Amino acid sequence: MKGKGFYAVKGGYRGEFKEHDRVITDCIAKLILLRLPITIYREHSLSNGLRPDVIGLIKKNGKAINFVLECCINETDNFLNQKATAWLYNNPLGEVFGFPVPTPTLVVHGKSHPEMMDFNTFLEVFK
Repeated sequence: MKGKGFYAVKGGYRGEFKEHDRVITDCIAKLILLRLPITIYREHSLSNGLRPDVIGLIKKNGKAINFVLECCINETDNFLNQKATAWLYNNPLGEVFGFPVPTPTLVVHGKSHPEMMDFNTFLEVFK
């Protein structure tokens, strides 16, 4: 939803469409341009205390993959590592999709992390 000088999503998040918001929007556009059936949740607060930049489910060839995308602008390596660890041990995505889902593929844009797949590499998997 666009407001006067800001963008907002359900749940109370209010962005000003600065650099971080623009990067998330660009990543979502690239995901949509894959032209595959996709469900996307942007900055959805979860019961594990995290609010990932993007939660998604992509379908291809009768299979589906769920993922969490973090777009890093100013995040420290330590903070990103805490997020990766939290996802490996606590997966509340069933509350988002309404059915049990496996641990998501962790995807990162703007940084690298040994437990996360680079966003551009992730896109190439679906081309």
